[in-house]
Formats: sequence, C-alpha cells, structure tokens
Amino acid sequence: MNYESTVTCQSKTFPGVTFVVRRFTAGMRARLRQSLANVLRIHRENARKRETWLNQICDEKGIDRADRGSVQIEHLGEDRQAQFEELLAQDDLLTDTEWKPRHFDAGFVSIDGITIDGQQPNGQLLRDSGPQALYAEILDEIYRQIGLSGAEAENLGSPTTSGAGVDGKVSATTAPPASETGSTAPETAGSITPTT
Repeated sequence: MNYESTVTCQSKTFPGVTFVVRRFTAGMRARLRQSLANVLRIHRENARKRETWLNQICDEKGIDRADRGSVQIEHLGEDRQAQFEELLAQDDLLTDTEWKPRHFDAGFVSIDGITIDGQQPNGQLLRDSGPQALYAEILDEIYRQIGLSGAEAENLGSPTTSGAGVDGKVSATTAPPASETGSTAPETAGSITPTT
C-alpha cells in the first residue's frame, strides 16, 4: 500500500491550473493549532468582550439575552460602538495576516499551469501577487483537507458573528453575508455596518 500525503486538484476557477495540497494528519493539525494559539486567544478575548457588551445592552434595554440578535449597533453608544468595530477590525487583521497565511503555508505544496510575472509561483508569490480567487480556492481546499467544513472555517475567524437576518438588516451580532463567490474564508463575517 502506498499512502499519498498530498492531493492534486484541478482548479475550478482557472481551467488548466492544477495545485497540490497536503493531507493533514492529527499531528499536523495539532502543530498548526499550536502555532495559532495566540491568534485564537485574541479572537476569543474579542468575542467575550463583544458578548459582554451585548449582554449589557440587553440588560439595559430590557431585551431577553436570547433575543440579542435584535440589538442594533447604534444601541452600543458611540464609545462602545467604536470599540466594538475596533475589535472586529483587529479580528479581520489577524485573519488576513496570521490565520490564512499560516493555513496556506501549512497546506500548499505546488501549482502548475500558471505563471505570475513570468515566474513559476511558490506559495509566497501566489499569496502576495497571484489571483485572489485562486488563492481562496486553494485555501478552501486546505481547510477541507484539515477537516473544516465551510461553516467551521468561517466561524473560526469571528466566532460570534453570522450572516444578516432574514430581513437583510445587520446588527451588532450579525454581519453582511459572505461574498457571492461562496468563499469560506474566516473574515467574510467580520464587518458590521449600522442599520438604517
């Protein structure tokens, strides 16, 4: 028996491009989690702060905490709203500068069928200068190989935000829906805008 430690994939977004990613073992997942421990700690701390503020607003407004999805960002007040948005921005920055690159570096092996500025791309060149849609597709496959579903991958970046409600309004506990491309990138639920 020969176990293949990598998987070769045909790009769905760029026909003719193939890329190779690693199959993740339990040990690889553990090392990756360990390398991201500080990032996850900050995400959890930020989520706890947002949760505390939302619970305070519920208590002040007489809203059942189970219904905190009805709390609008305007209810936070200017100071807490700015702090809330700063926490979300910090989460987005960590996702873009730590979370995604580390997952990509841990899982990416090679790519064929594309050059970037006349060069055969390695992981860094692909990440820094390659087509964003291809990078996202490879990252999605890496998440799949790690064993994360699309929803799990999204939730890891910002554990207390979700898509907008049925009415399409965005509140302090919801965020705009992910991009139309169906990306499972964790940051897709990271921004909040006031409702009107």
